[in-house]
Amino acid sequence: MTNTPEAKTGMTRSVMVVGAATLSSRVTGLMRDVVLAWIIGTSVQADAFFAAFRLPNFLRRIFAEGSLSTAFVPVFTELNVTRGPKEAFRLGSNVLSILVPLLVAVSGAGVLLAPQIVAVMTPGWLGDQEKFSLTVTLARWMFPYILLISVAAMAMGMLNAQGHFAAPAFAPVLLNLAMICSGIIAGLTMDKPVLGIAWGVLLGGIAQIAIQAVPLWRRGFRPKICLDLKDPHLKKVGRLLVPSLFGSTVYQVNMLVITILASLLPSGSLSYLFYADRLMEFPLGVFAVSVGTVALPAMSAHAARKDMKNLQATLSFAFRQVSLIMVPATVGLIVLREQLMEV
Repeated sequence: MTNTPEAKTGMTRSVMVVGAATLSSRVTGLMRDVVLAWIIGTSVQADAFFAAFRLPNFLRRIFAEGSLSTAFVPVFTELNVTRGPKEAFRLGSNVLSILVPLLVAVSGAGVLLAPQIVAVMTPGWLGDQEKFSLTVTLARWMFPYILLISVAAMAMGMLNAQGHFAAPAFAPVLLNLAMICSGIIAGLTMDKPVLGIAWGVLLGGIAQIAIQAVPLWRRGFRPKICLDLKDPHLKKVGRLLVPSLFGSTVYQVNMLVITILASLLPSGSLSYLFYADRLMEFPLGVFAVSVGTVALPAMSAHAARKDMKNLQATLSFAFRQVSLIMVPATVGLIVLREQLMEV
């Protein structure tokens, strides 16, 4: 984006596209939460599901939407701008060649060590064999979601860097729809519908990859094993990953501590925290994430061209956009907290 009214209009238009898609995601996310509340409420099944889903989400923020994307997108964009899509896609294949085996190993370890992991995460449930066993079962079923969502996040980063925002932004809608449909079907047919919801998580992860695979293929990406540890661009991703990893991990560790503390409280406490957190994240996901999704590739492209003037202009414009919306949204959540929770 250059520092012109036309460029700002283009960025605003992209933000609106991502915002509309993200709004669809958040609306279907609220629908999903309503379905979950209807089917499992704040029961033992609900607590078990939210605890089991917490760890894959913890690793997702590290390997997928958080640290890795933040480190990968700027380097991918730089290559795309300076050397063309072929070299950029080669970096994508290189990162995937490392990421996929690593996450297969992480998922396998999670499945094998699920009882020990759950015992650390929810020490207050060790005396409740039913809740503990159900949490272990759900954790084992949902650990492979880490691999699926990480591959989907890589696809999102590559598409966003090339100016394609629609498919990546709509991908989370498919996860929500998969969980909604599986939840309703399981609620009508199963004694423990939470097991069906866990299957919905995996189906949603597969769907998120599928919807982005088509536009990636059309742009020339052909995934292949390309393990080149000496690639300087791969090393650059690694260097950028370290500080980003630290920032993401601090917040996620905080969420794990909250989970541990909630397990020591009366049954249903973890479910209440989950529903409140989802409501709080609604405006964050719709507005702030939309702006960030569009601004990061634009700023990366300016940085690749050493265009500091337009880099600063894009950053300033993004901050103004976010502040204009998020400050009133924050006030609204505080003032209308009871009414929103009733809905």
